[in-house]
Amino acid sequence: MTALLLLSLAHAEPPTVHHQASNTCADHRYPRVVDGILVACDKMRRTLLEVDLDAGRVIERPKPHRPPVLDHLKPKQRAGTLSAETPAGLAWVTHGPQDDADIWWAPSDQTPPRPLDVGPGDQHHPVAFGDWLAWVSFSDIKVWNTATGERKKLIAGTGFNSPPALGDAIACWETRAESDVDIVCSDGFELRRTGHQTNPQILGERLLFRERGVLLSVSLRSEK
Repeated sequence: MTALLLLSLAHAEPPTVHHQASNTCADHRYPRVVDGILVACDKMRRTLLEVDLDAGRVIERPKPHRPPVLDHLKPKQRAGTLSAETPAGLAWVTHGPQDDADIWWAPSDQTPPRPLDVGPGDQHHPVAFGDWLAWVSFSDIKVWNTATGERKKLIAGTGFNSPPALGDAIACWETRAESDVDIVCSDGFELRRTGHQTNPQILGERLLFRERGVLLSVSLRSEK
């Protein structure tokens, strides 16, 4: 993943609707991209489906997908949060001293865990893509290449609902408009439609998002 640059992207085509991945889930964090696979729910709200959006194929898993249990971590993982892992280590959300959220880091070389981003306010919503890690710090996005040490801060005004999306040279996040929630990205892409567009995720060249309980996507491919 190259440095996150401000480039111009055009978006002219209407979103694609993905009804096969839009069933309501008992865990509100789904449908969710996990290791490059879109995990969605069946009609009984179970995370049993893997959906290939390009082929239009739905595969039923032998058992529901669940986030990993990380009871071994110290300090303890904050309930209801997700961790994020790169080859260099694991980031997770803990309880801060003022009942806020902090992020800790456990290197994969087995050296002791250490604070990654702590202090007043919420540091939370870690996500990973390759060697890159991103998270919400207060309302901005921090990005860290865990292999090279490169770090960036993106002024975002986000963090109130879902994690940011992280892909190849791009991060996207929810932003409050005057009357609703929209999605903007670090390369200048903006998704602004009537109503709320929430829960951004990146899968290949698609930006996935939810709108009125339905999963939709738009292309992130640059217009030539």
